[in-house]
Amino acid sequence: MPNQKILIIDDSPDIHELVQLGLAGEPVDFISCFSGEEALAVAPTLRPDLILLDVEMTGLDGFEVCRQLKANPLTADAPIVFLTGASTTEEKLRGLAAGAADYVFKPFDPAELRARVRASLNTKRLMDLLAQKALTLQQSEERFRVLAENSSDMISRYRPDGLCLYASPASAAIVGYTPDELVGRMFSDFIHPDEVAQVVACYNGSCGATRRGTVAYRFRKRSGQYLWLESTCQTLTDPRTGSIREIHASARDITARKEMEFREQIRGQVLEMITEGRPLNDILHQLIDAAEREEPDALAAGVMLTDGVVHHCAPRLPSAFSSAIERQLYDLVRRFGVLGAQSKDRIITCDLLNDPAWRDLRPTVLELGLRSCWSILIRSSHRDSAGAISLYRRDDLEPSEAASEMLRLASDLTAIAIEHRQLTDQLIFQAKNDALTQLPNRALFADRLQHTLAGSTRSGRAAGVLLIDVDRFKQINDTYGHQAGDELLCQAAHRLNKRLRSCDTLARMGGDEFAVILADLSNAADAEIVAKSLVEEFKQPIVLRDREMFVTISVGSATYPTDGKEPTELLKNADLALYGAKDAGRNCAKPFTAEMSEGAMDRMELERALRQAIPNGELRLHYQPKVDRHGIIVGLEALVRWQHPTLGLVPPAKFIPIGEDSGLIVQVGHWVLAEAARQTREWVAMGLPLIPISVNVSAFEFAQPEFILSISSVLDSCGLKTRWLELELTETLLMRNMRDAVDKLSRLKQLKINVAIDDFGTGYSSLAYLQRLPLDTLKVDQSFTRSIDSAANAANGRAIIGAIVALAKSLGLSVVAEGVETESQRQFLLDIGCDVLQGYLFSAPRLAEEIEPLLRKQLRADALSRTKCA
Repeated sequence: MPNQKILIIDDSPDIHELVQLGLAGEPVDFISCFSGEEALAVAPTLRPDLILLDVEMTGLDGFEVCRQLKANPLTADAPIVFLTGASTTEEKLRGLAAGAADYVFKPFDPAELRARVRASLNTKRLMDLLAQKALTLQQSEERFRVLAENSSDMISRYRPDGLCLYASPASAAIVGYTPDELVGRMFSDFIHPDEVAQVVACYNGSCGATRRGTVAYRFRKRSGQYLWLESTCQTLTDPRTGSIREIHASARDITARKEMEFREQIRGQVLEMITEGRPLNDILHQLIDAAEREEPDALAAGVMLTDGVVHHCAPRLPSAFSSAIERQLYDLVRRFGVLGAQSKDRIITCDLLNDPAWRDLRPTVLELGLRSCWSILIRSSHRDSAGAISLYRRDDLEPSEAASEMLRLASDLTAIAIEHRQLTDQLIFQAKNDALTQLPNRALFADRLQHTLAGSTRSGRAAGVLLIDVDRFKQINDTYGHQAGDELLCQAAHRLNKRLRSCDTLARMGGDEFAVILADLSNAADAEIVAKSLVEEFKQPIVLRDREMFVTISVGSATYPTDGKEPTELLKNADLALYGAKDAGRNCAKPFTAEMSEGAMDRMELERALRQAIPNGELRLHYQPKVDRHGIIVGLEALVRWQHPTLGLVPPAKFIPIGEDSGLIVQVGHWVLAEAARQTREWVAMGLPLIPISVNVSAFEFAQPEFILSISSVLDSCGLKTRWLELELTETLLMRNMRDAVDKLSRLKQLKINVAIDDFGTGYSSLAYLQRLPLDTLKVDQSFTRSIDSAANAANGRAIIGAIVALAKSLGLSVVAEGVETESQRQFLLDIGCDVLQGYLFSAPRLAEEIEPLLRKQLRADALSRTKCA
């Protein structure tokens, strides 16, 4: 018998060499092609008995080459075995659909390669022999039997009606029946009812051009279990009538492949359900249904506990039995855990008739005829048991490999579903809630407000919105640190929640701002009552790091529909009311009024006008002299004024806060500094003495990264080398960021700029910090100066001023007292050693042209004094 020909199609010479080496000694001849195109050209001529085809090649891939070979009648009957490095179900199904007979995976085992090649060649040889019509029936029968009885596949012959005429000895190993037990029986007696029609259609339809067909079906074994067979059939027809005379079939066991494909199909379906966010009960039902299809003789059930909710899916178990399992869920899961710890495998086998954990369920177990249970635990990401999936059986068999794989897959997918749901819930919570207080955030607040107003529209009831600010939170945060500030916000949130109903919503809008939705109110006044109760809640101190602190809040309220019918309108009006509460001194609640809206419009108009004040030349500088104990002017404080063309002189108390809120204060501050420098240079050019000028700096200006650079550029443009500029900063400003303050003050010193702390004693400060700061002057706030003449507080006021002067002297700082208006104040301040005085007693703030005569008078007095001395 001539050697059979094997065509190897692979673009890698190494594969050709490995295949030939693996099949050394086999009675075969090798033909090598290194591309699909080359193979398609030579295969019809060479007529190989077996084709070993690489899946991935340059040019045509293996699937396309296979399709074209099967489409050619000259090569259609050559079995094709794919050589591939991948093993995905999708690729296998694609190859089988293209007509491949088998797969060999790279790197291949030589023994497996030899066995598969032998089997394929034997099958090919058998099918070729069956096709040799020219041979006599005796010769064909003999050859058929020789090959069939030595084939690992189950070879069989059938009449057109399905009666078995012959079965090869391999049938005993594959399906458990001897050939004699199959012969004379109808194939429909063994094939699963769901696939009988499919098999009949294949057998009767395999009489086309190729007279071959392939069909996969379930075959009932002697044990009663079904296995999957893949049968390649060939029909023999009567040449005279064309009718089917006989059907020859070669079947192989593909159970493992089908089980894997089924599991992969279930895996894909369940993972898709997980990504779609389907309920856990739906996912569990899908897995239970799959387990029962894998093990039809078993009753499948799944039970798991997530977030305190029991999910139990057991469609075929009696409801009484399911309820009993739920009642003993914890005990059963605990028992499964004990058995799992004792087992080397994840699969747990329970004897339902003898296991003590099932004692209370035994009557129902006996009634259902159940004997054993195969289970696997569902474990969370923390390895905690979250439930179990079980197969209840009426026998005491050990779990099959297929059942074990299905249980493992179900357990893993359920755990993934639980973790995905938890992660999804966590992400949703994080997206809609504040990370610090766990309260709803701005987005969730807006959504709930929309729903609340819609409900109020339907019910005709009122609703309210409260906006809440923690008073002076920034000072506390800057003084005690961000951790203390965070703790304060959490305690504030807890206190606010205590005063609200379950139907109300408390949200953190950002920073120290909270918001409340009051639903289902009887009338608009209820919102104001709740707002006042929230303020009252903060009358008691808050304990922050073992320190009692009195923290207050300001609340603004607006009600639906009185103060607005849309969420944005309500929030805007509540915000105006909050501004009203702050303007009223904080620590109070204010409801929205129509006048507040008008005030807001005025504020916006004033801000718009302030933006044009500098380019329109509307700002002015007034200068207030500072004098020593002899009345000599030793300095000037530059004070900005706004001369509006229609509003007249706008008070600083009115436009400075607007500038700070809008950020315009930076531009205003730069103009003040530049104008003070210009005026100083002009006075010097006029021959007047160089008098130091003080300029106030806001917190917003000082915090700017370009602050020092801005100061330096003004000094450079001024061109004055002598020290002339003093900056006045509040102590609270310096305490906000001590490291930044020390750095910037040190750089100001390098520029020969004096620094004074303005309004000393009215803010938060630390004596330890004062020692670290490079300062020159302390300014006593005018409120202390006024107290000198106060009948009620004179003693306290004088004591405080004395302490400030003593502190300044001990630190080597000069002292300026502002707001001096009476002779008694002047005398007291001089008596305790105050260096410089400032106030209306000496001069009101004046324009530069009004200050010039004072400076000239002082210049003449100095000249006269020097003349007398000479």
